[in-house]
Amino acid sequence: MTRLGLDAGDGASLPSESSTASFWHQAAQDSGLLGHRTTAALPTRANVVVVGSGIAGAFVAREVLELVGEKAGVVMLEAREACWGATGRVSLDAFTSHAYHDYHDYQDYFPPLSYRAAYRWLQNAGRCQPDIWNNGATPHIARFELATYSMLSELVRREAIDCSWQEVGDAHVLLSDDEAVAAREKVARLPGELRALVKLEWRGDGERQGESSRIRGEAVGVVVQEHGARCWPYKLVAWVLRRMLQGGETRFNLQTGTPVTRLVRVSRREEARGGQGDDEARWMVHTPRGQVAARHVVLATNAYTSHLLPQMSRLIVPVRGQVCALRPPRRAVLLPHDYTWLSHGADDYLIQRAADQEGNNDDDAGANEAGGFIIVGGERFVVAGGQEGISADDVVEPRIGAALRTAVPQVLELQEAGEARASRLEAAWEWTGIMGYSRDARPWVGRVPGQLVRGGGEAEHQEAHDDDDDGLWICAGFTGHGMPVAPGCGVAVARMLVGKAGDGVSLPPEYVACAERLGVAAARAELPRGAWDC
Repeated sequence: MTRLGLDAGDGASLPSESSTASFWHQAAQDSGLLGHRTTAALPTRANVVVVGSGIAGAFVAREVLELVGEKAGVVMLEAREACWGATGRVSLDAFTSHAYHDYHDYQDYFPPLSYRAAYRWLQNAGRCQPDIWNNGATPHIARFELATYSMLSELVRREAIDCSWQEVGDAHVLLSDDEAVAAREKVARLPGELRALVKLEWRGDGERQGESSRIRGEAVGVVVQEHGARCWPYKLVAWVLRRMLQGGETRFNLQTGTPVTRLVRVSRREEARGGQGDDEARWMVHTPRGQVAARHVVLATNAYTSHLLPQMSRLIVPVRGQVCALRPPRRAVLLPHDYTWLSHGADDYLIQRAADQEGNNDDDAGANEAGGFIIVGGERFVVAGGQEGISADDVVEPRIGAALRTAVPQVLELQEAGEARASRLEAAWEWTGIMGYSRDARPWVGRVPGQLVRGGGEAEHQEAHDDDDDGLWICAGFTGHGMPVAPGCGVAVARMLVGKAGDGVSLPPEYVACAERLGVAAARAELPRGAWDC
């Protein structure tokens, strides 16, 4: 057999056994998924094992079930509770496309000055905003995100999913003439059908763009995209998981509290003689509760991928993000939009929930009739290293929390004219979550290249991984930007797995996990730090 896995201290750790309490996990109490194990005993075999139960893993499993039906045999293994990673934690921009897919291009246009760059016009909880105007050089990526957005919109509408989905628009506010010139150039590069979905609006003489948006200072103009939605991602994922569970345990079996500790490849010789009693098994998936023999294994593990694939420790790096739910000042106005701005060269982001929405009560909302919590995340570069390489979400960083409490009043007018302006807001909730940052800023989707699973040192290793159909797959490395693309990536990898690659899904070639990417990506000295930061 070929053994994969990490010794303690190498790459990412397993998810923390305990974690900070996420505002979004309030919905877990009524989800029916806490502590869920479809069967008391861990299944001993599966056709497909999906490791991870966030947005990517959920859509991988859902698509396999759609394509294969009664014989799907999917087992999903989750180290903690269902949807307890980034999707349920640092997903305020869930389903929101971040603006600058080319990090170096982004740096040229928006230098790392505090509190500059694009504000986003969306509202409420998670967001689904296909990025169009910044993808002039890669229009196929814009089309992929639009397709993912449409898929989700149709699913939510057709199934009447209770996940706070509301379709809104998005406006990127331009705060300087340089930004305006850059925006005009980007929009001009778009193909015609994409350009029609974007419009530029410029501030007229005497008009202050910031007055209606509560932005401090003047804006030069805005880039408006009408395709966008807001959403509560945990609720959406919980719905997908519950629906799959209705099909019975032979189709889909969810096992929470079951971390995968290592993968062992069944060698060709063992395959030929039936490998531990299962002539379809190519992988033995090890957990503290036992082993599962599987034909296919899909790593929907995002930040934690290198715990099982140590050769990916440089390619997908855990990065801890921090979020606060802030009480608005008394007699504050309801913020009309959601916002993103630059601080220390990376994004901060903000949403406000309506006072009467789930998750707020009179005390929590600060007795403010206008609006509920102001939820803000970012500021990770106020500490050295920007929380890169950290895979534990069981603590918060006090210096980041302090910066988040003071960031909002520096950027937005929270109160009516004449009110004494608050300089610091009180936090009702504060939590962290771990993002998986891809060194080349692109997700890793598809069959795991053989180079990433070779090197275990056992004699049978080389032989075991020359097979073009190795059965090990990946859907991870979303760089804090996964929600607008992760569902589509999950569908794509599921179709590859069942032999229908490319059938109805135009996965961007930049996302494909292939040998050609490895050296180029690993050679990048720094991780992306800007527009994907969530």
